[in-house]
Amino acid sequence: MSIRVDLAERRKNKINWNLVKLIIGILMILSGVVLGVYVALWICFIGGIVQLIEAVKIAPIDSMGVGVGILRIVCTAISGWIIFLILLIPGIATIRSSLK
Repeated sequence: MSIRVDLAERRKNKINWNLVKLIIGILMILSGVVLGVYVALWICFIGGIVQLIEAVKIAPIDSMGVGVGILRIVCTAISGWIIFLILLIPGIATIRSSLK
């Protein structure tokens, strides 16, 4: 009798791991979107513009600062997509494994 009670308690307290995997996968995809937008817009685009302005304000223009600022602005989309894909691919894999 105690064995049946233990099995019933285990089934009641069992965590649904497929639901946990699904939630983790969705959170990974959402964090990929947020981090991709943050890196692309704030760090690369706005940071590149600020760096470009600061390099031009110096009395002798800092050509290295201008070049790096322009490079940051140009590579905005690429860096945002890379950050997004770094979290999107494992997120999709986690969701697929939870649906099996």
